[in-house]
Amino acid sequence: MSKSITSVFRDGQNYMKSWPERKELHAVFPENRVIYATRLSMSVMPPIGVGCAAVMFQALGTEYLPQVLAVLAFFLSIPLQGLWWLGVRSNTVLPPTVKHMYYEIYQRMQQQGCEVQASKSSPRYYELATLLKKAFSELDRAFTERWF
Repeated sequence: MSKSITSVFRDGQNYMKSWPERKELHAVFPENRVIYATRLSMSVMPPIGVGCAAVMFQALGTEYLPQVLAVLAFFLSIPLQGLWWLGVRSNTVLPPTVKHMYYEIYQRMQQQGCEVQASKSSPRYYELATLLKKAFSELDRAFTERWF
């Protein structure tokens, strides 16, 4: 199933919002680092790109306009690269080891009486993110320490 570019970016933004930012997850998943870098680049790269383009245009003139636009496009594309990675990752099916952890957390949450969505036969990273966020917010520390 092929997705449009805008839907992949939208999935990346939704995944970034749904992923729990917990220190316990740093060693297991790269998402925390990618989300931090993407958020930082979303706030920093556009002004840096415009500033670099303005300085280049001022110093070099209109003869170098294609190079100025290429530099600007590069700086503006960096946040999009992070969103793209997150969007693709959110739609990726979990590998067997992570899938086992997903089902284990799911069963534990059901035993504790938490309301969770029905488990899927092939969960994706997005479902893992929502389950982890709910687990960290509803289960106490003793239960989540076992996994992380």
